[in-house]
Amino acid sequence: MPMIVTVDLYCLPTILCNCAALSSSSGKKLSATLDTFRAQTTWPRDGTLFIDLNDDAGGKSWLPWELKPCLPLDITDYVRPGANTVRFIQLEGMAHLTFIIEPESAPKR
Repeated sequence: MPMIVTVDLYCLPTILCNCAALSSSSGKKLSATLDTFRAQTTWPRDGTLFIDLNDDAGGKSWLPWELKPCLPLDITDYVRPGANTVRFIQLEGMAHLTFIIEPESAPKR
């Protein structure tokens, strides 16, 4: 059966990702731990982050106001086979944030 793959970009507080890594080192599966934190996706305030994906080959750029406050960014339509390049243009420090790209597959119906 063919699979449908979606790819999301998450922006999570770094402290939560550090906690997830600690949990996984104590025996919990990292992906399961991150599942509990995904609901806490939060993008930086307007005007401070621009995202480019494969901008050299017909990719896509997202402006700050296109990032929905509590939702991951669906980048599925702009990911291509082989190497992909994501560029984060930050207009302020963002060490308190961690960006995670995650593919998810489901059977095609």
